[in-house]
Amino acid sequence: MSARQAIFSALYAYEKKGSYIEDELLNWGEPDDKNRRLARQVASGVIRRDASLTYLIHQLQPKLKISAKAMIILKMAIYQHYFMDRVPDYAIISESIVLAKKLLPLALQKLLYALLKKMEKISFSLPQDDSSESLVSRLSYPLEFIQLVTGTYGLNKTKYILNAMNSTFPTTFRVRKSQDLPKGHFEKIGNFGWDFYQLTSMDSVSSFANLPNVYIQNPTPAYLFHELSKSLFSPPLSVLDLCAAPGGKTLMAAECFEKAKIVCNDISSNKIALLKSNIEKYDLPVQITNYDATEYPDKEKFDLIILDAPCSNSGVLNKRVEARWRLTEQNMTNHTQLQKKMLQRAIKLLSDQGVIFYLTCSIIPFENEKLMQEIALQESMKVLKEMLILPDEKGMDGGFGCALIKKH
Repeated sequence: MSARQAIFSALYAYEKKGSYIEDELLNWGEPDDKNRRLARQVASGVIRRDASLTYLIHQLQPKLKISAKAMIILKMAIYQHYFMDRVPDYAIISESIVLAKKLLPLALQKLLYALLKKMEKISFSLPQDDSSESLVSRLSYPLEFIQLVTGTYGLNKTKYILNAMNSTFPTTFRVRKSQDLPKGHFEKIGNFGWDFYQLTSMDSVSSFANLPNVYIQNPTPAYLFHELSKSLFSPPLSVLDLCAAPGGKTLMAAECFEKAKIVCNDISSNKIALLKSNIEKYDLPVQITNYDATEYPDKEKFDLIILDAPCSNSGVLNKRVEARWRLTEQNMTNHTQLQKKMLQRAIKLLSDQGVIFYLTCSIIPFENEKLMQEIALQESMKVLKEMLILPDEKGMDGGFGCALIKKH
Protein backbone atom coordinates (compact mmCIF):
# COMPACT_ATOMS: atom_id res chain seq x y z
CA MET A 1 0.00 0.00 0.00
CA SER A 2 1.39 3.40 -0.99
CA ALA A 3 1.67 6.30 1.47
CA ARG A 4 -1.27 8.08 -0.14
CA GLN A 5 -3.42 4.97 0.00
CA ALA A 6 -2.61 4.68 3.69
CA ILE A 7 -3.48 8.35 4.23
CA PHE A 8 -6.79 7.91 2.39
CA SER A 9 -7.66 4.75 4.36
CA ALA A 10 -6.95 6.47 7.67
CA LEU A 11 -9.01 9.54 6.74
CA TYR A 12 -11.87 7.44 5.41
CA ALA A 13 -11.94 5.40 8.64
CA TYR A 14 -11.96 8.64 10.62
CA GLU A 15 -14.82 10.00 8.45
CA LYS A 16 -16.96 6.87 8.71
CA LYS A 17 -16.14 5.42 12.14
CA GLY A 18 -14.47 8.20 14.09
CA SER A 19 -11.23 6.20 14.15
CA TYR A 20 -8.01 7.71 15.41
CA ILE A 21 -5.50 8.49 12.67
CA GLU A 22 -2.57 7.15 14.64
CA ASP A 23 -4.34 3.85 15.29
CA GLU A 24 -5.16 3.43 11.61
CA LEU A 25 -1.60 4.18 10.51
CA LEU A 26 -0.23 1.67 13.03
CA ASN A 27 -1.99 -1.04 11.02
CA TRP A 28 -0.12 -0.01 7.89
CA GLY A 29 2.78 -2.36 7.32
CA GLU A 30 5.15 0.28 5.94
CA PRO A 31 8.64 -0.08 7.40
CA ASP A 32 10.06 3.11 5.87
CA ASP A 33 10.17 5.96 8.43
CA LYS A 34 10.10 8.65 5.73
CA ASN A 35 6.82 7.38 4.27
CA ARG A 36 5.35 6.99 7.75
CA ARG A 37 6.19 10.60 8.60
CA LEU A 38 4.64 11.81 5.34
CA ALA A 39 1.48 9.79 5.97
CA ARG A 40 1.18 11.07 9.54
CA GLN A 41 1.82 14.67 8.49
CA VAL A 42 -0.76 14.70 5.70
CA ALA A 43 -3.47 12.67 7.45
CA SER A 44 -3.19 14.70 10.66
CA GLY A 45 -2.94 17.95 8.69
CA VAL A 46 -6.12 17.29 6.72
CA ILE A 47 -8.09 16.83 9.96
CA ARG A 48 -6.36 19.72 11.73
CA ARG A 49 -7.04 22.10 8.84
CA ASP A 50 -10.47 20.82 7.85
CA ALA A 51 -12.26 24.16 8.20
CA SER A 52 -9.53 25.92 6.22
CA LEU A 53 -9.71 23.27 3.49
CA THR A 54 -13.49 23.65 3.28
CA TYR A 55 -13.01 27.41 2.79
CA LEU A 56 -10.36 26.86 0.09
CA ILE A 57 -12.49 24.30 -1.74
CA HIS A 58 -15.30 26.85 -1.89
CA GLN A 59 -12.89 29.17 -3.73
CA LEU A 60 -12.02 26.35 -6.09
CA GLN A 61 -15.64 25.36 -6.77
CA PRO A 62 -18.55 26.96 -4.83
CA LYS A 63 -21.23 24.53 -3.63
CA LEU A 64 -19.22 21.50 -4.73
CA LYS A 65 -21.07 18.23 -4.12
CA ILE A 66 -19.01 15.08 -4.54
CA SER A 67 -18.74 11.74 -2.75
CA ALA A 68 -16.95 11.39 0.58
CA LYS A 69 -14.12 9.48 -1.11
CA ALA A 70 -13.61 12.14 -3.77
CA MET A 71 -13.70 14.90 -1.14
CA ILE A 72 -10.99 13.18 0.92
CA ILE A 73 -8.72 12.89 -2.12
CA LEU A 74 -9.34 16.56 -2.96
CA LYS A 75 -8.59 17.68 0.62
CA MET A 76 -5.39 15.64 0.64
CA ALA A 77 -4.28 17.37 -2.54
CA ILE A 78 -5.17 20.91 -1.45
CA TYR A 79 -3.55 20.40 1.95
CA GLN A 80 -0.27 19.42 0.29
CA HIS A 81 -0.56 22.26 -2.25
CA TYR A 82 -1.41 25.05 0.22
CA PHE A 83 0.10 24.00 3.56
CA MET A 84 3.18 22.04 2.48
CA ASP A 85 6.08 22.97 0.24
CA ARG A 86 7.86 19.65 -0.11
CA VAL A 87 5.64 18.07 -2.81
CA PRO A 88 5.44 19.68 -6.28
CA ASP A 89 2.01 20.13 -7.85
CA TYR A 90 2.64 17.70 -10.70
CA ALA A 91 3.35 14.94 -8.17
CA ILE A 92 0.28 15.85 -6.09
CA ILE A 93 -1.96 15.68 -9.17
CA SER A 94 -0.40 12.48 -10.49
CA GLU A 95 -0.67 10.63 -7.17
CA SER A 96 -4.23 11.89 -6.62
CA ILE A 97 -5.37 10.60 -10.00
CA VAL A 98 -3.71 7.22 -9.40
CA LEU A 99 -5.70 7.02 -6.17
CA ALA A 100 -8.91 8.23 -7.87
CA LYS A 101 -8.66 5.53 -10.54
CA LYS A 102 -8.70 2.89 -7.82
CA LEU A 103 -11.56 4.38 -5.84
CA LEU A 104 -13.82 6.55 -8.02
CA PRO A 105 -16.06 6.09 -11.07
CA LEU A 106 -14.82 7.59 -14.35
CA ALA A 107 -17.03 10.71 -14.19
CA LEU A 108 -15.66 11.63 -10.75
CA GLN A 109 -12.11 10.93 -11.90
CA LYS A 110 -12.55 13.46 -14.71
CA LEU A 111 -14.12 16.06 -12.39
CA LEU A 112 -11.33 15.61 -9.84
CA TYR A 113 -8.67 15.99 -12.51
CA ALA A 114 -10.27 19.25 -13.71
CA LEU A 115 -10.39 20.57 -10.13
CA LEU A 116 -6.75 19.66 -9.52
CA LYS A 117 -5.59 21.39 -12.72
CA LYS A 118 -7.57 24.46 -11.62
CA MET A 119 -5.86 24.21 -8.20
CA GLU A 120 -2.52 24.78 -9.91
CA LYS A 121 -3.64 28.13 -11.29
CA ILE A 122 -5.87 29.64 -8.60
CA SER A 123 -4.54 32.05 -5.95
CA PHE A 124 -6.00 30.63 -2.77
CA SER A 125 -6.35 32.83 0.33
CA LEU A 126 -7.79 32.59 3.82
CA PRO A 127 -9.61 35.48 5.54
CA GLN A 128 -7.31 37.76 7.53
CA ASP A 129 -9.73 39.75 9.72
CA ASP A 130 -10.31 38.81 13.35
CA SER A 131 -14.03 38.05 13.40
CA SER A 132 -14.80 34.70 15.02
CA GLU A 133 -16.08 33.34 11.71
CA SER A 134 -12.86 34.31 9.92
CA LEU A 135 -10.77 32.75 12.69
CA VAL A 136 -12.69 29.50 12.16
CA SER A 137 -11.64 29.42 8.49
CA ARG A 138 -8.11 30.77 8.97
CA LEU A 139 -7.09 28.81 12.08
CA SER A 140 -9.49 25.86 11.70
CA TYR A 141 -11.15 25.41 15.10
CA PRO A 142 -14.85 25.11 16.04
CA LEU A 143 -16.63 28.44 16.49
CA GLU A 144 -17.75 27.50 20.04
CA PHE A 145 -14.17 26.83 21.08
CA ILE A 146 -12.79 30.03 19.55
CA GLN A 147 -15.43 32.09 21.32
CA LEU A 148 -14.74 30.30 24.63
CA VAL A 149 -10.97 30.80 24.44
CA THR A 150 -11.37 34.42 23.32
CA GLY A 151 -13.73 35.11 26.22
CA THR A 152 -11.17 33.61 28.60
CA TYR A 153 -7.85 34.93 27.31
CA GLY A 154 -8.67 37.83 24.97
CA LEU A 155 -8.20 38.02 21.21
CA ASN A 156 -4.43 38.43 20.93
CA LYS A 157 -3.55 35.63 23.34
CA THR A 158 -6.18 33.42 21.71
CA LYS A 159 -4.59 33.85 18.28
CA TYR A 160 -1.20 33.05 19.78
CA ILE A 161 -2.51 29.89 21.49
CA LEU A 162 -4.40 28.66 18.42
CA ASN A 163 -1.48 29.32 16.09
CA ALA A 164 0.80 27.40 18.46
CA MET A 165 -1.55 24.42 18.39
CA ASN A 166 -1.53 24.45 14.59
CA SER A 167 2.24 23.99 14.63
CA THR A 168 4.27 20.80 14.86
CA PHE A 169 7.36 20.61 17.03
CA PRO A 170 10.36 18.30 17.37
CA THR A 171 10.05 15.34 19.71
CA THR A 172 11.18 16.01 23.28
CA PHE A 173 12.32 13.58 25.93
CA ARG A 174 13.44 13.65 29.53
CA VAL A 175 16.32 11.77 31.07
CA ARG A 176 15.48 9.77 34.18
CA LYS A 177 19.01 9.59 35.57
CA SER A 178 22.39 11.11 34.82
CA GLN A 179 23.57 8.61 32.29
CA ASP A 180 25.35 8.87 28.99
CA LEU A 181 23.03 9.28 26.03
CA PRO A 182 23.69 7.56 22.72
CA LYS A 183 25.06 9.65 19.92
CA GLY A 184 22.32 11.39 18.02
CA HIS A 185 20.86 14.64 16.87
CA PHE A 186 19.50 16.32 20.00
CA GLU A 187 19.99 19.38 22.18
CA LYS A 188 19.14 20.24 25.76
CA ILE A 189 16.21 22.64 26.08
CA GLY A 190 16.16 23.09 29.85
CA ASN A 191 15.40 21.64 33.23
CA PHE A 192 11.72 21.22 34.09
CA GLY A 193 12.32 19.18 37.23
CA TRP A 194 14.15 16.77 34.93
CA ASP A 195 16.60 17.48 32.13
CA PHE A 196 14.76 17.75 28.82
CA TYR A 197 16.15 17.38 25.34
CA GLN A 198 14.79 18.05 21.87
CA LEU A 199 15.54 15.82 18.92
CA THR A 200 16.85 17.76 15.95
CA SER A 201 16.31 14.89 13.52
CA MET A 202 13.23 12.69 13.18
CA ASP A 203 15.55 9.82 12.26
CA SER A 204 16.79 9.85 15.88
CA VAL A 205 13.43 8.98 17.51
CA SER A 206 13.86 5.22 17.23
CA SER A 207 17.36 5.48 18.76
CA PHE A 208 15.93 6.97 21.97
CA ALA A 209 12.41 5.58 22.34
CA ASN A 210 13.42 2.22 23.81
CA LEU A 211 16.10 3.41 26.23
CA PRO A 212 15.25 2.69 29.90
CA ASN A 213 16.72 6.01 31.07
CA VAL A 214 14.73 8.07 28.54
CA TYR A 215 11.02 8.89 28.44
CA ILE A 216 9.49 10.55 25.38
CA GLN A 217 7.40 13.37 26.82
CA ASN A 218 6.56 17.05 26.54
CA PRO A 219 8.00 19.18 29.38
CA THR A 220 4.59 20.46 30.54
CA PRO A 221 3.33 17.46 32.59
CA ALA A 222 6.76 16.91 34.12
CA TYR A 223 7.03 20.56 35.15
CA LEU A 224 3.52 20.55 36.63
CA PHE A 225 4.28 17.37 38.59
CA HIS A 226 7.60 18.78 39.81
CA GLU A 227 6.07 22.04 40.99
CA LEU A 228 3.10 20.38 42.69
CA SER A 229 5.50 18.08 44.54
CA LYS A 230 6.94 21.15 46.27
CA SER A 231 3.61 21.57 48.09
CA LEU A 232 3.91 18.20 49.88
CA PHE A 233 4.60 18.44 53.63
CA SER A 234 6.45 15.12 53.61
CA PRO A 235 7.18 12.35 51.08
CA PRO A 236 4.13 10.07 50.66
CA LEU A 237 4.40 6.45 51.78
CA SER A 238 1.58 5.30 49.49
CA VAL A 239 0.68 6.60 46.02
CA LEU A 240 -2.27 5.83 43.76
CA ASP A 241 -2.13 6.87 40.10
CA LEU A 242 -5.85 6.65 39.36
CA CYS A 243 -5.79 7.03 35.54
CA ALA A 244 -2.25 5.87 34.98
CA ALA A 245 -1.81 4.80 31.33
CA PRO A 246 0.56 5.10 29.57
CA GLY A 247 2.55 5.47 32.80
CA GLY A 248 4.36 8.81 32.66
CA LYS A 249 3.06 10.01 36.04
CA THR A 250 3.69 6.61 37.63
CA LEU A 251 7.27 6.79 36.40
CA MET A 252 7.74 10.27 37.86
CA ALA A 253 6.22 9.16 41.17
CA ALA A 254 8.58 6.17 41.34
CA GLU A 255 11.56 8.46 40.75
CA CYS A 256 10.47 11.12 43.25
CA PHE A 257 9.16 8.88 46.04
CA GLU A 258 11.46 5.87 46.10
CA LYS A 259 10.21 4.54 49.44
CA ALA A 260 6.52 4.75 48.59
CA LYS A 261 4.23 1.88 47.72
CA ILE A 262 2.85 2.78 44.29
CA VAL A 263 -0.38 1.50 42.76
CA CYS A 264 -1.28 2.41 39.18
CA ASN A 265 -4.78 1.95 37.85
CA ASP A 266 -6.65 2.24 34.57
CA ILE A 267 -10.02 1.11 33.30
CA SER A 268 -9.13 0.30 29.69
CA SER A 269 -7.71 -3.14 28.88
CA ASN A 270 -5.83 -1.68 25.90
CA LYS A 271 -4.31 1.02 28.09
CA ILE A 272 -3.46 -1.54 30.78
CA ALA A 273 -1.44 -3.46 28.19
CA LEU A 274 0.51 -0.29 27.32
CA LEU A 275 0.94 0.50 31.01
CA LYS A 276 2.33 -3.00 31.70
CA SER A 277 4.72 -2.63 28.79
CA ASN A 278 6.13 0.63 30.16
CA ILE A 279 6.34 -0.74 33.71
CA GLU A 280 8.40 -3.68 32.42
CA LYS A 281 10.54 -1.41 30.25
CA TYR A 282 11.39 0.91 33.16
CA ASP A 283 11.51 -1.91 35.73
CA LEU A 284 9.12 -0.18 38.14
CA PRO A 285 8.21 -1.85 41.47
CA VAL A 286 4.52 -1.00 41.26
CA GLN A 287 1.17 -2.75 41.57
CA ILE A 288 -1.36 -2.58 38.71
CA THR A 289 -5.13 -2.46 39.22
CA ASN A 290 -7.96 -2.37 36.66
CA TYR A 291 -10.95 -0.41 37.99
CA ASP A 292 -13.26 2.36 36.92
CA ALA A 293 -11.73 5.40 38.64
CA THR A 294 -15.16 6.52 39.87
CA GLU A 295 -15.65 3.16 41.63
CA TYR A 296 -12.15 2.38 42.91
CA PRO A 297 -12.43 0.19 46.07
CA ASP A 298 -11.99 2.20 49.27
CA LYS A 299 -10.27 -0.57 51.26
CA GLU A 300 -7.02 1.40 51.42
CA LYS A 301 -6.12 5.06 51.94
CA PHE A 302 -3.33 6.81 50.05
CA ASP A 303 -1.02 9.69 50.97
CA LEU A 304 -0.85 10.90 47.35
CA ILE A 305 -3.44 10.36 44.65
CA ILE A 306 -2.53 11.38 41.12
CA LEU A 307 -5.57 12.10 38.97
CA ASP A 308 -4.56 12.84 35.40
CA ALA A 309 -8.18 13.24 34.42
CA PRO A 310 -9.78 12.60 31.02
CA CYS A 311 -10.42 16.03 29.54
CA SER A 312 -11.14 18.00 26.37
CA ASN A 313 -7.45 17.84 25.31
CA SER A 314 -7.84 21.55 24.58
CA GLY A 315 -4.18 22.24 25.40
CA VAL A 316 -2.73 19.59 23.08
CA LEU A 317 -4.79 19.97 19.91
CA ASN A 318 -1.65 19.99 17.76
CA LYS A 319 -1.21 16.33 18.77
CA ARG A 320 -4.79 15.18 19.37
CA VAL A 321 -6.01 16.37 15.99
CA GLU A 322 -9.34 14.56 16.17
CA ALA A 323 -10.17 16.18 19.52
CA ARG A 324 -10.64 19.70 18.15
CA TRP A 325 -13.79 18.73 16.25
CA ARG A 326 -15.28 17.20 19.40
CA LEU A 327 -15.00 20.45 21.35
CA THR A 328 -18.71 21.04 21.75
CA GLU A 329 -20.17 22.56 24.89
CA GLN A 330 -21.98 19.28 25.65
CA ASN A 331 -18.83 17.23 25.25
CA MET A 332 -16.86 19.53 27.54
CA THR A 333 -19.71 19.45 30.09
CA ASN A 334 -19.62 15.64 30.02
CA HIS A 335 -15.90 15.72 30.75
CA THR A 336 -16.42 18.05 33.69
CA GLN A 337 -19.07 15.77 35.18
CA LEU A 338 -16.72 12.78 34.92
CA GLN A 339 -13.81 14.77 36.39
CA LYS A 340 -15.98 15.73 39.34
CA LYS A 341 -16.98 12.10 40.00
CA MET A 342 -13.34 11.01 39.84
CA LEU A 343 -12.30 13.75 42.24
CA GLN A 344 -15.04 12.81 44.69
CA ARG A 345 -13.86 9.21 44.62
CA ALA A 346 -10.25 10.26 45.05
CA ILE A 347 -11.19 12.26 48.15
CA LYS A 348 -12.73 9.12 49.71
CA LEU A 349 -9.47 7.25 49.07
CA LEU A 350 -7.29 9.96 50.61
CA SER A 351 -5.54 9.62 53.95
CA ASP A 352 -6.13 12.35 56.54
CA GLN A 353 -3.01 14.31 55.56
CA GLY A 354 -3.00 13.10 51.96
CA VAL A 355 -2.78 15.24 48.83
CA ILE A 356 -4.45 14.94 45.43
CA PHE A 357 -2.54 16.02 42.34
CA TYR A 358 -5.22 16.89 39.80
CA LEU A 359 -3.83 17.28 36.28
CA THR A 360 -5.32 17.93 32.85
CA CYS A 361 -4.10 18.81 29.38
CA SER A 362 -6.88 21.38 29.17
CA ILE A 363 -6.79 25.19 29.05
CA ILE A 364 -10.53 25.58 29.75
CA PRO A 365 -11.25 27.10 33.20
CA PHE A 366 -14.32 25.00 33.98
CA GLU A 367 -12.18 21.85 33.69
CA ASN A 368 -9.47 23.45 35.79
CA GLU A 369 -9.62 26.45 38.14
CA LYS A 370 -13.41 26.68 38.33
CA LEU A 371 -13.76 22.97 39.02
CA MET A 372 -11.15 23.25 41.78
CA GLN A 373 -13.11 26.10 43.35
CA GLU A 374 -16.31 24.04 43.21
CA ILE A 375 -14.70 20.92 44.67
CA ALA A 376 -12.98 22.89 47.42
CA LEU A 377 -16.31 24.42 48.44
CA GLN A 378 -18.46 21.28 48.18
CA GLU A 379 -16.00 18.71 49.55
CA SER A 380 -14.21 20.75 52.26
CA MET A 381 -10.92 20.73 50.39
CA LYS A 382 -8.17 23.33 50.22
CA VAL A 383 -6.07 24.30 47.21
CA LEU A 384 -2.38 24.16 48.16
CA LYS A 385 -1.05 25.13 44.75
CA GLU A 386 -2.27 25.42 41.18
CA MET A 387 -0.58 26.17 37.87
CA LEU A 388 -1.68 26.75 34.30
CA ILE A 389 0.63 26.45 31.30
CA LEU A 390 -0.60 27.66 27.93
CA PRO A 391 0.56 26.24 24.59
CA ASP A 392 3.41 28.29 23.16
CA GLU A 393 5.48 28.59 20.02
CA LYS A 394 8.44 26.85 21.65
CA GLY A 395 6.46 23.62 21.81
CA MET A 396 5.14 23.59 25.39
CA ASP A 397 1.80 21.81 25.68
CA GLY A 398 -1.09 23.40 27.49
CA GLY A 399 -1.85 21.90 30.87
CA PHE A 400 -3.14 22.50 34.39
CA GLY A 401 -2.11 21.13 37.77
CA CYS A 402 -3.56 21.55 41.26
CA ALA A 403 -2.63 20.13 44.66
CA LEU A 404 -5.65 19.60 46.96
CA ILE A 405 -5.75 18.65 50.65
CA LYS A 406 -8.55 18.08 53.15
CA LYS A 407 -9.47 20.98 55.39
CA HIS A 408 -8.93 20.28 59.08
